[in-house]
Amino acid sequence: LQSELRHGQRLVARDGGVWRWDGLTTAPGAPTAAAIRLAQRNRLLDLERERKVADAELETAQAAQQTALKALETAQAADRSARDALRSATQQVATARANQAGLLQQANAADARRVAAQETLRRLAADQAEIDVQAAEAQHEIATLPDPEAQRGEMERLRQDAANARERERGYRIEAERLLRDAAARQSRLAAVAAELGSWQDRMSGAQQQHDTLNARRAQLLADLATLEARPQELQATKSAIEAEVDIARGIAREAALALSQAEAVVIAAERRQIEASERQGDAREARVRAESGRERAVEARRAVVLKIAESFDCGPEALALIVGEDREPASLSELETRLERLRRDREAIGPVNLMAESELEELAAELETNRTESADLRAAIARLRQGIQELNRESRGRLLAAFETVNRNFKDLFVKLFGGGAAHLELINHENDPLQAGLEIMASPPGKKLQMLSLLSGGERALTALALVFAMFLTNPAPICVLDEVDAPLDDANVERFCHLVRDIGSRTGTRFLIVTHHRVSMAKMDRLYGVTMIEKGISRLVSVDLGQTDALRRVG
Repeated sequence: LQSELRHGQRLVARDGGVWRWDGLTTAPGAPTAAAIRLAQRNRLLDLERERKVADAELETAQAAQQTALKALETAQAADRSARDALRSATQQVATARANQAGLLQQANAADARRVAAQETLRRLAADQAEIDVQAAEAQHEIATLPDPEAQRGEMERLRQDAANARERERGYRIEAERLLRDAAARQSRLAAVAAELGSWQDRMSGAQQQHDTLNARRAQLLADLATLEARPQELQATKSAIEAEVDIARGIAREAALALSQAEAVVIAAERRQIEASERQGDAREARVRAESGRERAVEARRAVVLKIAESFDCGPEALALIVGEDREPASLSELETRLERLRRDREAIGPVNLMAESELEELAAELETNRTESADLRAAIARLRQGIQELNRESRGRLLAAFETVNRNFKDLFVKLFGGGAAHLELINHENDPLQAGLEIMASPPGKKLQMLSLLSGGERALTALALVFAMFLTNPAPICVLDEVDAPLDDANVERFCHLVRDIGSRTGTRFLIVTHHRVSMAKMDRLYGVTMIEKGISRLVSVDLGQTDALRRVG
């Protein structure tokens, strides 16, 4: 009938089989989604009961832990008890030795009685054999007697003797068995006494070892106590020395800051002088260039004059000076014209006059003034920037130290909660009085271990320590939503329980909603709601959510 169904129709059998119009078929007895959910709810109820049992075990473990913490206070009482137990054990050993001697005497007596009983048994066996022989002989004689009636009284007597002998043999056997049982019991008692003696000797040696251990621990505790009693004075002296060093360092820092400001002023003045010197050097360089150019032009002019003199007077300048005289004024018009011509040549040798030099000089002066103003602005900006950097560093150091103290305090508390004891803290290393340049080291001491670095811990311990550090930083500035992805993967069931309790505690304190991506069954059992993807039908994925907060209601319905 399935092929004849219309859109939306289905057939249901009494045994649970379903045939739907689109070809989907559910075999009879196949689990349905409702059955699966009911099974999951039942599983949740079982998990809730297991959680209660685990909580009870946790409380028991915590109580045991508190009892263990008080063990140190009862060490001296245990020492006294051990001494009393040692004296009592010594007395009991002496008593056991006396009992052993008595039991040995009883065992020797029992062995003597056992030997006598065995001898009696052998004698009875010989009597029995003799009686049997006599009985056989009597039977033979009775058979050979011609008149049985005449020997009947003798035969009855013999039978009565044989019966009496058998009765005596039975009594002897019972007595021998009793003696053997007593000997075996005494042997067992002797072995038990020997075992008990060995046990008491072992207990005595154990008590002596415990006594020696307690004495050693007591001596160690006394030594530690003496060391710790002197520790506050050492710490106070160290604190005073550090405070003195801090005061000296502060004075040095103030002096260094003053010297730095003075040095910066000197640097600024030196830079200003350098700029002025650079300007004077530029002016001198320009003057030198102009002088060199003038010298070169003068050399060229002199060469031209020399050539002109040579061409005109057929002699050199020195000879012409001797001819005309150096101090004599030119008297003729030709000399004036010659000098005028020479001056013109000198003027032409100088080159054309730059009519834009004044305006270019003004532009360069304006540009130089602008550069000086910008240089001053840059120096002021550099000074302000350095001051701002110092203020930022000062504020950053203060905030960093405050945040470090907060994170360190939270880390100590969370580490103790996650491990159920122990101790841990954070340290700034290689900072040299500058926390901004410091490194961070994590020191942890799980219960039963000494204080050591994080890298020396096991994988699970490192994971728990990292979780404590992450949550310690999270508590400094909690967010409304926190996503944790597979953080419980390296943890075992007990540590996952602690992690879940810590998450619930932080959520109740901060109001944060935690979204945890996990495959761990313990983590899923501790959540308020589960979200997962399932494939009820082949090729069709469906998002499924389960509210574990309704387990109480489901339990009441069940």
